[in-house]
Amino acid sequence: MRILLILSSLLFFCIPVSYVSSQAYGQSSFDKWLDGEYMTGSWGGKRKELVDKGVMFFGNFHTTLLGNPVGGKSKGFDYAGQLIVGTEIDLEKIAGISGLKFIVSGTWITGRSLSADHIGNIFDVSEVFDLDIGFTFGSDSYRLYQLMIEQSLFEDKINIAAGRMSTLNEFATLEVLGFYVNTALNANAGSIKVNIPTITIDPFSTWGVRLRLKPNNKFYLMSGVYTSNSDNKNAGNNGLDFSFDGGALYISEIGFSPELNFSPHSLPGNYKLGFYVDSSEFNVFNEPNRTKSNNYGFYFFMDQMLYKENNIDGQGLIFFSVFTYSPQEEINTFPFYYAGGLAYIGLIQNRNHDKTAFGLLVGEFSDDLPDQDFEMVIELTYKIQALKWLVVQPQTQYVVHPSGNEDIDDALVLGFKFEMEL
Repeated sequence: MRILLILSSLLFFCIPVSYVSSQAYGQSSFDKWLDGEYMTGSWGGKRKELVDKGVMFFGNFHTTLLGNPVGGKSKGFDYAGQLIVGTEIDLEKIAGISGLKFIVSGTWITGRSLSADHIGNIFDVSEVFDLDIGFTFGSDSYRLYQLMIEQSLFEDKINIAAGRMSTLNEFATLEVLGFYVNTALNANAGSIKVNIPTITIDPFSTWGVRLRLKPNNKFYLMSGVYTSNSDNKNAGNNGLDFSFDGGALYISEIGFSPELNFSPHSLPGNYKLGFYVDSSEFNVFNEPNRTKSNNYGFYFFMDQMLYKENNIDGQGLIFFSVFTYSPQEEINTFPFYYAGGLAYIGLIQNRNHDKTAFGLLVGEFSDDLPDQDFEMVIELTYKIQALKWLVVQPQTQYVVHPSGNEDIDDALVLGFKFEMEL
């Protein structure tokens, strides 16, 4: 019921805004709204005027409504929602400082986790919930998210960012992973988020500095240093703990984007190899009074288009694969993790922007956790681009060995995700 009120409120807000916008151009308000880029419309043309002056507002709301009619600890249904709103200020347009941007944003998370409440698995079936969410399930969390500057130099061959930001928004990610709903697929490898609980992805952020070198469109090298502080995920501080307490996380990634010519059309791909080390203290599984620092790991991410439709950019079949390896089994829950799958953009005729995706992920538990073997999730989903600003996504997941525990039945998860660009 609560999620219906949220959606109704958004619709109530955006309809009059789009009406004002359409009247300025003498068009049907309803048609203008449906054809627009954003749910809240063009604000009477003011939105573009602000962008031209260097001020861009952005917003996204997505929600999952999921239930497990079979398996898990108990049968149940939960919804979860996340709102992100913010502003990007182009200081080149405003103050003449070439290539400099300032970004500030905030988030709101609401709802409950089906995985925590009813299934009992680790790889949360809703992307809304981080694997170590940091606040009580069922409560609301309002947080400052980004507070950062970004400097682009030499036509973006050098890019530097600093401030409050999320590590995994740029590292260890693939665009194709955004097609999925399970948090261990969307949009990063879930094993990294489990093994390094302080690593951040929206709605969480931390102090950091990131450097990206991109000499051409096919190659880049990116490195970052971030504070590693568990308080960054504390609900009580609302993202306002600006201390530099804790350890440091270093992460580096090299990427290559070739185009293969095994067919009549060039087939783009992305290949990424990364390494990270966290200086924080980690509890040793079999020695409760002992900790160990400098936890490290490696990852490999790739996606490759296998078939392109009539040389149309972005439309066709994509294969992806993800490996992560964290050698220190005494402190890493998942020393080995694999995910892979296939996605097709525009599978159905005249539905060129829809996305069909099948994915599988497997996390193998540490040998130092003897009563747990592996957890596996299979996901099949279809993203319907209903409007330019609205995605409706039916999905199904099957969770095998929740938490690696044979006493918990495998779970079938059914439901929907809705996403709106505001």
